[in-house]
Amino acid sequence: PDMESRQTAKGERFFEVSSLLNKRKSVHQTGGTPTPTPTPAHYQAGEFQQAESDERKAMRQPNATHWPALILLAVLGRQGKAEEAKAVIAELYRFRPGFTCADAEREWYFGDHPFISLRFIELFLDDIRRAGLGD
Repeated sequence: PDMESRQTAKGERFFEVSSLLNKRKSVHQTGGTPTPTPTPAHYQAGEFQQAESDERKAMRQPNATHWPALILLAVLGRQGKAEEAKAVIAELYRFRPGFTCADAEREWYFGDHPFISLRFIELFLDDIRRAGLGD
């Protein structure tokens, strides 16, 4: 297989493993602290109510990063909740002033290599744009 196919397969396998771990015992469900890496399993599975609940809880943790706000933004964008997303964008800017869709795209890469499938990245970017985050 070519390099892009191998990278995509690697990224998809990483996501499968992280999804299974996230579903098995979510940090948010156990009352623990959020991880520094994204855990979009519920979002990708279309479980938007659970994803929204988990990310809102994660945003309230004292050591929260920009990730819960970013994933929540995608969840809200997918559901067409652009008005609700305005407050989440403000929260995202608290962590990362001026954050854009281009910045969000870079978050899914290690250097030049995506660590999740390119299809997921495209859908995620579409959703955060729908939520109102600028390019």
